[in-house]
Amino acid sequence: MTEKMEDLLFETANKLGVAVEHLVEVMIRQQIVSGIVGSFMMLLFVLTAYLTCRGCYKAFKAGKLYEEGYNNDINAIGLIWISVSVVLGIVAFAVFMLGLPESIMSIFNPEYYALKDIINIVKGE
Repeated sequence: MTEKMEDLLFETANKLGVAVEHLVEVMIRQQIVSGIVGSFMMLLFVLTAYLTCRGCYKAFKAGKLYEEGYNNDINAIGLIWISVSVVLGIVAFAVFMLGLPESIMSIFNPEYYALKDIINIVKGE
């Protein structure tokens, strides 16, 4: 941290006084809540992708994605379902792998992420 940032942080803390302690407590609680909500949303997205892929697979096995009488060529709806389920599965996997670790870390180490947010606020990001 640069001296200018330290001075700005101390100046802000002196102006706020006792409110700083309350602000830090609130930010720490918010990090825990953000981590839980983020984890839940990612799991919900992965569940949606799983159910879409599962429905596509069941329709594929039942033969509903094929044209009748055309040497069992896949129809347009079948192609759309397969494309959507593959893309959704890839996106869900990427979001899950990239976002879940940070959500879990913000639950178990909320002080670090609260300080990180404070520093970003001071920097103006």
